Amino acid sequence: MALLTVYVDHAAADTSGVGSAGDPWKYIYQATGAMKTDAGTNQYKVWIKASATYGTDENVGTSLESDDVGHDGAGGNAGAVLWLDQAGTLVLPNVFEGYHTTIGDGGIVKIDCQGVTNQLANGVFTSIAGSINAAFKNLHVTNASGDGFSCNGDTDDNGVFKNCIAHLNGGDGFSGDNNCKCICCVSQGNTGVGFDFDLNNQFVACISHGNTYGFFTLNANYYNCLAYDNSIHDFRVSNSSPILFGGCTSDGENAAGDYCIWQDAATGHMVTVVNCILHDGDYGIFSDSDSGEMAISRHKEAGSATWLAMTFT
Repeated sequence: MALLTVYVDHAAADTSGVGSAGDPWKYIYQATGAMKTDAGTNQYKVWIKASATYGTDENVGTSLESDDVGHDGAGGNAGAVLWLDQAGTLVLPNVFEGYHTTIGDGGIVKIDCQGVTNQLANGVFTSIAGSINAAFKNLHVTNASGDGFSCNGDTDDNGVFKNCIAHLNGGDGFSGDNNCKCICCVSQGNTGVGFDFDLNNQFVACISHGNTYGFFTLNANYYNCLAYDNSIHDFRVSNSSPILFGGCTSDGENAAGDYCIWQDAATGHMVTVVNCILHDGDYGIFSDSDSGEMAISRHKEAGSATWLAMTFT
């Protein structure tokens, strides 16, 4: 098994490219199609150039690049711009990474799922029975009818999202199951949850702003994350193991029933909150399990129903 490096450039003249640096593919589905044909013989590093907006073609009524199981651009509104159905390995994950002009420069690739008359369901979607073992870096998904990034395996996802943005999508910004990592990601203005995951997930320096929930997980650890102006709760967890909030900030909506941090099930596991700022919620920390608190800054907004205190049930 080898790691193959391939290239996508939306500014390519046509679809005749072979995926090389000098002759790249035009559409992302050409890369995922090659991966499916390969059927796990090799793993892939896919460099995607931010030469143009990927997604629906603004000049036609239907998308020319809707990816699905056929990997032929004919997925229609139920498709995604990047539909991954081949798993990597823990040692060699499949990686999709955006760049601007020079490989590795951190440039953000925009994926817009809204066309003239059509709207794709997802920007990034995984359809894999088992662990995904994939990483997505420097991708900005907007205007999907469903989740912007949907990473769901049957067991352990092992998905990584780094420096990605989900904005104005009709479902969640980011969604997944187990053992995922979100690093320096932003979820803003999505109809659903900013970050919606299940078990054993890690969030580092992520921002959730203007969604329904900020973060909604079964269990996770949060480091230096920011949640604000989400309409219900900023951080909601139902933990099956201990949870840590370290250096996080929540700026609530100053509304009845609005929790900055809500642990919503009496599981008996510890919730630890360290060096956090909790502001302008109805409750700062509402926990149904044992909790630990150290160096918490709490603030009551004028007219708020209660102080931002810890509440145990």
